[in-house]
Amino acid sequence: MRGDAISPGGSKLVHFWFIFPERRIKVPNSCELGPLAGDVHDNGNMVNTDACVGACAAAKCGDGFVQAGADECDDGNMVQTDACLNTCKVAKCGDGQVQAGVEACDDGNMVDNDMCSNTCKVPKYTAVGPQVNIPAVNLVGWTACYTGKFNENSPTVASVLAACTKANLMLACRPVGAANFTLLAHAPRVDVIKDTGQSNTPTNSNGSGWYFNNAWSWGFAKQGDALSRNSCDTGNTNPTLRQCWHTGGGNMNSGYRCGSTTLNGDAGWERVVLQAD
Repeated sequence: MRGDAISPGGSKLVHFWFIFPERRIKVPNSCELGPLAGDVHDNGNMVNTDACVGACAAAKCGDGFVQAGADECDDGNMVQTDACLNTCKVAKCGDGQVQAGVEACDDGNMVDNDMCSNTCKVPKYTAVGPQVNIPAVNLVGWTACYTGKFNENSPTVASVLAACTKANLMLACRPVGAANFTLLAHAPRVDVIKDTGQSNTPTNSNGSGWYFNNAWSWGFAKQGDALSRNSCDTGNTNPTLRQCWHTGGGNMNSGYRCGSTTLNGDAGWERVVLQAD
């Protein structure tokens, strides 16, 4: 049964229906009434951005329509890692959801010195002094610019330096194929490659004592520990924190040590230079 009424303001004729239990009445060019009158939403317009969408359904997050004053966005899905969250808020750094293809991390806070920066990037790996048993996957921001085995007498030191030009260098060593580096340390490039000749006086930087000469040796020990270079460092104080590579005639030469392991002529271990901005 149909009745007529004038809308508030007298601007529009509104039709309303009485619903009987045994019938459903379909109105041309309108919405199909549900089995219960309380389930029907029809505000007399076909606007999709108010509380009742054109399909005569209550507006809700995920319906694909941006409800004015309520939704910031609505992409019609319940995917939490795209540009519009399941709460119909625009995704942003700090919301606790990692936006695919945009963010590397999102820990839901604006603390800049934890494992996820305020720009939702994983910060570059840093550590003070020699470090042991470090997973390679932890070295965020670092890339290998030289890898060679401890039994090799090449390439030239100059070619290694030409490939490793970024502001920070890391010297590392491990068994070939290992997931973790046995030992590593890093510092600004200018300190890692400062020529110390054949002396036992290192360049102290970032917790390590560095030495370098393209005809003697290249390596580090814990800052403050005495060196004993002959040509490589054979010192025994904190031996697991010492790394040394032989050099000679401007070339990388075979050996010598990765921590307390002596590696002259050993093809089962590798030495790696990594670099970072």
